[in-house]
Amino acid sequence: MAGMIDRFCSFIQKVAPEINLEEIRLFASAARERTFRKGELFVEQGEECSHLLYIHQGIFRYYLLHEGEEFTKDFAVDTSNPFCTAYTSFMLQKPSALWIEALEPSKVWSWDRKQVLEHFQQHLGWSRFAKKMADHLFFRKEKKEIEQLTCSAEERYRHFLDDFPKLAQRVPQYHIATYLGIAPESLSRIRAKRCKPLER
Repeated sequence: MAGMIDRFCSFIQKVAPEINLEEIRLFASAARERTFRKGELFVEQGEECSHLLYIHQGIFRYYLLHEGEEFTKDFAVDTSNPFCTAYTSFMLQKPSALWIEALEPSKVWSWDRKQVLEHFQQHLGWSRFAKKMADHLFFRKEKKEIEQLTCSAEERYRHFLDDFPKLAQRVPQYHIATYLGIAPESLSRIRAKRCKPLER
């Protein structure tokens, strides 16, 4: 438990160093520990998302389901972007357009919406933290949209590897393909090309 709190404090202070350790531990103490099985859903399309997760161990996938096909929108990963929620649904109290599922057995902390908003409203540092996280989401979204329009499939895959280090070894290839907007066969060719030794 102590190690989990230390990692959580480190992540928060990296984003918002003005938040002191006492406030971070207070927020952590309000969390409920939860576990998810591989393939278990955190959010279903059409339901209101009322919780915020912090991922200590595991990966979650955000995806859309359209005409029987799945389209991966994003990943929440323990090593890079560990907060996870259906943001629009959580903030506006509307039905989620997304599904969110655990891709690995996952260990998380969970807060309900009321806890989060009350805590953030009472502490100015947390309000700044929330704005920085929202800005980060927007910047990532804009970056991905620009890459979809201007970059080749090979370039998009390289950006994916930069944005999510080692995730390619933890996530099924077809999820990565739908995230990149390409066919799984195309991703297989790109990966094979990257692994091919240089000709002498």
